[in-house]
Amino acid sequence: MDHQPNLPYADVALQIPAIESYQYAVPPLLEDAIVPGALVRVPVKGGERSGCVLRRTAEKKAKRHKSVMERLTPDFRLSPELLTLGGWMAEYYMCGLGEALQCISFIGFKDVRTLSVKKYGAADEAAALHALSHERLTDKQRAVLEFFLQAPQGAWTAEDIQESTNSSRAVTLGLVKRGLARERRETVRREDDYPTAEGIEPPLKLTEEQSAAFQRIIENLDAQRFGAHLLHGVTGSGKTEIYLQAIGRTLEQGRQAIVLVPEISLTPQTIERFRKRFGARVGVYNSALNIGQKYDLYLAIQRGEIDIVIGARSAVFTPFPRLGLIVIDEEQEASYKQDSAPRYHARDVALMRASKTDAAVIMGTATPSLEAYRNAEAGKFALLCLRQRPNAAPLPPVRLIDMQREAMINRNTGLFSLELIEEVNRRLEAGEQSILFLNRRGYNPIVMCRECGYRCSCEHDDILLTYHKRRNMLVCHLCGQAIPMPSRCPQCESKAFHAIGMGTERIEEEVAEAFPGAKCLRIDLDTTSSKFSYLEKWREINEGGVDIILGTQMIAKGFDLPRVTLVGVVMADVSLFQPDFRASERTFNLLTQVAGRAGRRDKEGLVCVQTYCPDHFSILCAQKHDYAAFYNREIRYRATLRLPPHTRLIGLLITGADPDQTQRMARVLRGVIDRVIRAGVDDALATALGPAPAAVAYINKKYRWRLLLRGGKPSVMRSIVSRALADFEQHNPRSRTHITIDVDPLDLM
Repeated sequence: MDHQPNLPYADVALQIPAIESYQYAVPPLLEDAIVPGALVRVPVKGGERSGCVLRRTAEKKAKRHKSVMERLTPDFRLSPELLTLGGWMAEYYMCGLGEALQCISFIGFKDVRTLSVKKYGAADEAAALHALSHERLTDKQRAVLEFFLQAPQGAWTAEDIQESTNSSRAVTLGLVKRGLARERRETVRREDDYPTAEGIEPPLKLTEEQSAAFQRIIENLDAQRFGAHLLHGVTGSGKTEIYLQAIGRTLEQGRQAIVLVPEISLTPQTIERFRKRFGARVGVYNSALNIGQKYDLYLAIQRGEIDIVIGARSAVFTPFPRLGLIVIDEEQEASYKQDSAPRYHARDVALMRASKTDAAVIMGTATPSLEAYRNAEAGKFALLCLRQRPNAAPLPPVRLIDMQREAMINRNTGLFSLELIEEVNRRLEAGEQSILFLNRRGYNPIVMCRECGYRCSCEHDDILLTYHKRRNMLVCHLCGQAIPMPSRCPQCESKAFHAIGMGTERIEEEVAEAFPGAKCLRIDLDTTSSKFSYLEKWREINEGGVDIILGTQMIAKGFDLPRVTLVGVVMADVSLFQPDFRASERTFNLLTQVAGRAGRRDKEGLVCVQTYCPDHFSILCAQKHDYAAFYNREIRYRATLRLPPHTRLIGLLITGADPDQTQRMARVLRGVIDRVIRAGVDDALATALGPAPAAVAYINKKYRWRLLLRGGKPSVMRSIVSRALADFEQHNPRSRTHITIDVDPLDLM
């Protein structure tokens, strides 16, 4: 590393909500180790903190300086490109610079080391042969030496030796003492838990539509210039094959690629398909990996062993030095937006990063977000359309089943309509698979008393507890609080205490009764708690041992399940009437995506949608697979109400333990924002909305009030918020309230 004796200070970003950095002296022993991008431990008032070095400098910013204590993870550092990206994130998302860099870093600000293990082998082949012929050895020692001689230059762990020779570690150590075996330490890469591919599959022949889209993409790839492409293709239209061939072109140019998927549950199938095409060059990065696996992936990238990384939103920060392509699959998904600082959106970060590295971006989806589609209409993104499936398979017909008519005419008040039961039975007889979809966990979402109307709600949050029958517990899906199911009403002690509504756990029970003998597999957050759950369930489905797949939105998108010919949406209205202006968009997207799981091969599919609102436009458009009709109606509604994508939003969430003070401080902050806006050059640049109680007004024993700033210029809006918060904190230093900033919020609950 460069010697920097004339730069005695280091500016360090700490993992705190502060834009500014802190300066420390560099001790002589760390002179060569403290470089931009390095992770360090430094002293702070009352303790120690970890941070990232931004720069070395000769400019002294304070009279006295504490010294850097140590460098963490010596072989790790953030590149200049990622340091710059962190600066942009801190400014745009109004978070601390250290918070942004800690998020960008593959290992956070942690101290990690490589894993080394002891391995054993023959010390000398001739000596081992001589010992076998002339020295007194036990049967176990003889077995170990003979095992070593099968590959004299090899090395094995003690576990390998024990498994192959049925001997103990003491036998091997005894041979080491006699000079007949050698012991050495080897660094071992902690691999991800996903299977490697057997053989490499060639690219598929593209259809005319696919080829036209691919040609538009490679124009940017070949020119090595930034370009954003919205690949709008119906479900099953072959978007993944375009991703694969675009990545192949990127690798031919000596560049590297990132593939983002919205859910970890989608990773197993994606990894399998990509490794069948590119083999060991494909790495995985997501929250299921432990810190050692993440560090070893970083080292493999630095050694040039990995050229493609697939993962959830944080994989956008993969430290590729020659980034050429970023693929964002299912770009409309809300999971690409992080709900803690820094509250970034992976799609927008990807676009910014690609623009600075002359990389191309492909955003693939059957249901584009309104923001992305409007950008495509404006010419900011290239719109590439795939209207047909490659095998000419038609999109599955969608039948709407009016559950009010089902109750009135068929006298059926069960969870499943008679039509859905009949269709599932047909698939069972044909040996085909069905998906039953309900975007609600648990057994019953509401537990209440028939006598007094008391409803069980969380003592920490302003939401109802959900009954989980298998555990006989009431669970809060926000904070995780769990209490035993009471036998009497806590308020009036009546025994008329019961659970109503439905969740996936209850449907699982109903499936067992309605379809005896059918193998049902439930996939939701309650059944996929371990890091291997997704892999295990994916293998079980793929091997054909499942008849009915039951789950939440985790099964609604991305999966390619060739044996699924029926999708049943048990209750399509769950997300429709949430207090959020995006409710119709989410409902349309979810129904369209889950409908696309049916009939993706040579067998015709069918989708049955049970609903109490069969005339709602989002459901009718989903029935017709008509994104254009939905977009045209929804975009007019957004324009009338001046909502995104016609405007931009910054959300301010005010929380506090005292309800009156929290409300009062929210109103004070609104007044400060109004004064800042009035002092500006153009009052029309931004308007404040609220304050109002949040849709979930009480979480983790904190009361919540929301403010929204609406405007057309994000830079002006951020300036207004910064000035207002500075004024607010100056005049209310002990308000005992906390203010959270969310730029471009997706969740207004």
